[in-house]
Amino acid sequence: MSIDTDHQNETARRLVDDLVKTGGKFAYSFNDISGIPTTKSILSANSQVQLAVLRECFTRIAAMRQKLGKPRPDDHRYMNLHHFSAFEPIAPGENFTG
Repeated sequence: MSIDTDHQNETARRLVDDLVKTGGKFAYSFNDISGIPTTKSILSANSQVQLAVLRECFTRIAAMRQKLGKPRPDDHRYMNLHHFSAFEPIAPGENFTG
């Protein structure tokens, strides 16, 4: 990876960590997180960082699926995944199966 990409990925990891910590117990709609400074930082970031934030979220969700298994209809385990201690950053260079 290039230095820029590494920096974008690290920025994304930090932003997602901050959002998880400050996002409150429940988030049902954008209005629930719109006033959080981290949300504003993500929205004002360049498109490469915004994409890195999405990739970071997808990677964490994929890692949770590995731990929880296939979701069932109305599977409450998959709602508000950020409450799980396992919903943490994947080490740089590690994939979600690793």
